[in-house]
Amino acid sequence: MEKALNGLCLTSMGKGRLEHSKGRHLFNYEALWEESQTKWSMAFELPIIGQELLAISVRQKEPLRLKVSGTFSRRLKNDIKGINQKKLLKEFYGALGQFLLLMKSPQDYRDSKGWELESREGELLASYDLKKGGEFSLRAYDFSEYYRRMQFVLNGKERISLDFFVSQCSL
Repeated sequence: MEKALNGLCLTSMGKGRLEHSKGRHLFNYEALWEESQTKWSMAFELPIIGQELLAISVRQKEPLRLKVSGTFSRRLKNDIKGINQKKLLKEFYGALGQFLLLMKSPQDYRDSKGWELESREGELLASYDLKKGGEFSLRAYDFSEYYRRMQFVLNGKERISLDFFVSQCSL
């Protein structure tokens, strides 16, 4: 199963889409996965607006500490007005942090933290139950050397999804 995770291309380029209850952002992106730092940095090229950055990093020692930074994170925070939507965004970032820890050490992290992984013919599904109800999932498909599409979804009372359509990959 860990082998299936190796097909996820976190250092990549392509197109993407982020959707939430208050809107949608379409973008071109470049992403860099720094495994040693458990950090995923992304540069989004938004039409008319230009380039915005998002970086998510996790300190692996207990208690886990998540750091989210960049102009795109501020844009989302401003886009999302309600308290429930802001909590949902925070949960989404937290779930992405859990995913980064899974990517860093899948054999150690999967069993102890409740990840369910399923792989079948060019498709990977990873899901994680949230403490307050709902589920975070990753669906990756169209495999040919690497997964060409990755979809991160948080389903709770509301939904946030982040899709990457990978055109170039550095595994």
